[in-house]
Amino acid sequence: MHEALSPISHIKKFELVKGDACVTVPKYMDDNPHAIVACSIFDFDIYKPTKIAIESVLPRLTRGSFLVFDELNCPHFPGETQALLESIGLNKLHIIANLNQPYKSYIVYEG
Repeated sequence: MHEALSPISHIKKFELVKGDACVTVPKYMDDNPHAIVACSIFDFDIYKPTKIAIESVLPRLTRGSFLVFDELNCPHFPGETQALLESIGLNKLHIIANLNQPYKSYIVYEG
């Protein structure tokens, strides 16, 4: 609906890529060297695809890009937190958690 009401609805502005994110995210970034990442949503729950996805988009982030996590700081699914720790670290990040859903968090990337 949102796209149909856009004044430039004939221009495709998103793409859904089906498959294993460990393969498709790096391939997408390689196939699209022009792509800049303004927002990346990580809802993998587990370590490996989260780490690969973070490392794949990291060179394309700009100051102000959003990184959104579904299970950050979650004891039941520690993979997202571990992947973030190893890929970017936490010391220079300001993490904003959802007050009503404490594992839902986002980061405004400052590079």
